[in-house]
Amino acid sequence: MIFDLNIYIYKIYSYIIFTYLRVPNPTQPNHMSQYVLKTDHPLIPREQTYCINRKLLTVHSEDRDVNKWPNANHFELQLPQTYANVETIALVDYSFPTYYRTFSSENQNTKITFTATIATASYGATNPLTVVIESGFYSPSQIAAEMQNKLNLAVRALSPALSSYDNFRVFYDEVRQRLLFGNKQDPFTFIYSAAESYDSGACHAHCVYSSAAAQQQQTIRWNQYTNWGLGYNLGFVKCLPSECGNPNDVVNANKASAVPVTSSQSVYYTNPSPPAIGYEWLTVALGGTGYVLVPPNPPSLNGSTDMYMEIDRYNYEDEMQPYSVHTNNGRNNDYNGIVNGAFAKIPLRTKPTLAASMLEHIYGNEPRETSQGFATFFPPLDKLSKLKFKFRYHDGTLVDFGGQNFSFTVALYMYRDEIARSKQLRAPYTM
Repeated sequence: MIFDLNIYIYKIYSYIIFTYLRVPNPTQPNHMSQYVLKTDHPLIPREQTYCINRKLLTVHSEDRDVNKWPNANHFELQLPQTYANVETIALVDYSFPTYYRTFSSENQNTKITFTATIATASYGATNPLTVVIESGFYSPSQIAAEMQNKLNLAVRALSPALSSYDNFRVFYDEVRQRLLFGNKQDPFTFIYSAAESYDSGACHAHCVYSSAAAQQQQTIRWNQYTNWGLGYNLGFVKCLPSECGNPNDVVNANKASAVPVTSSQSVYYTNPSPPAIGYEWLTVALGGTGYVLVPPNPPSLNGSTDMYMEIDRYNYEDEMQPYSVHTNNGRNNDYNGIVNGAFAKIPLRTKPTLAASMLEHIYGNEPRETSQGFATFFPPLDKLSKLKFKFRYHDGTLVDFGGQNFSFTVALYMYRDEIARSKQLRAPYTM
């Protein structure tokens, strides 16, 4: 009986081995080697399941090697560790300065040329004079005061006899939103028919810049139809050679001459102290003639409203190229766009003189502090150990942070392999 039971157990064991586990039966013909142990029914099924691991990387401008990257608008960092299987890079937080210089030599908008015919001491017509304003950010009233003082100082420098010259007046009309240029008795003309030189001085022909440092990676902005110089910021209109025709038309069209007036000029929405009827911003002597020039456009003082953040090799934002003028031409068509030109577009607060209130934030008088910086990769990046950043404006000019520090946070989303676990949660019955 014992012997028969052993045979019975052996038969059951063999049946299980050869039927369910599919081990080749050496007693059966046409089978593979007995050492092939492949099975279609593994004990733990192999599935490609992953979870997302989110890692935050905070970057400060002072983290860079200042000897290698002296300017914070372009630098590279070695990351604290090597990140593997990076599926997404996202900009999640940033803190940038609120002060950006609208006027600077790099922006080529601190100079403008003018001529005047000075009656004082019978000086007569002047040669072209160049006004150079200070770099920085101006409110409308500040740019008016700066231009008035620099115009008068330019005339005073001509001769000791003009050392007390004070005939120019510049006033910002808040109602019309225009800068009003006036002179008590002398005719004057602004000239912007050629690019100003930011190498050695003003030029009134074709300017060739010799200093690579002064014009680093920049074009002559006068050739643009916007942001072409101080005249644009003051509200004047310029035409390009392709729009004006021959060279004489360029010179004649790109001038703004003051018109004569025979009485004092006032605005009536404000009163001086002591109270009077209106505010007399330009005084003209009785029987005399003054001169007034009003630009056709409001002043442009806020500068760029956005800057672009680039991450080398990981840009996924397409961008149009600015300043196209020949998009309809069959030949020399300058229509252009940039594929993967930037990683994020970041709005800028360019109003450092304005104290923003809570209501201004709520109703949108200030740019929103949001940005969509997001790039995904399939397949994911095997290794990520370095990141190179660049901050520029839409026209490619690098942002001048003026030595101010900033910071931002980048989120890295990475695949992490895992063994799937099926879990069931039972909630006990409660009343």
